[in-house]
Amino acid sequence: MFISSQRGKLIGTSVVIFSGLAFLLASSYFKQKQKKNQDIQKNFLDKQLKREVEIRLIQKKAAELYVNECKNNGLVIIEAYYGSSQIIDELVFVQDKITFLEQNQQKKKKIIDVTIPLRFQVIDSNLTLYGNSKKHLFGFYNPCDPHEKNSLYLR
Repeated sequence: MFISSQRGKLIGTSVVIFSGLAFLLASSYFKQKQKKNQDIQKNFLDKQLKREVEIRLIQKKAAELYVNECKNNGLVIIEAYYGSSQIIDELVFVQDKITFLEQNQQKKKKIIDVTIPLRFQVIDSNLTLYGNSKKHLFGFYNPCDPHEKNSLYLR
């Protein structure tokens, strides 16, 4: 009887210790995950802010280039979006893109309007874009999950 009660205490103590360790490990894991998510969100907000500043810097010149291209019947970019390939594929068939995006806030978060940055890059009716990722272009950033495929839509 004495051995059984000691074995019961030992098992009970082991369960308490194991539960405590499991709680500490889980707590540590969730704190790390929360910090990582906060860092990702801060990085995303930094990219958005940087993009807004870049667009303000080029907005006037992009408008001048656009007017010049219109006058010369050159390359005129009406609208341009960059982001989730899945959403870009949907956007292609929508007439009123702004209303579509306003009504679908989750989708709106996964694409960005890059009309101004691309108008700024039109020189003598030429726009040169290379095959690599566009997220490094002036006025661009990746609005999606890093592993999600992105596309560029121009009209």
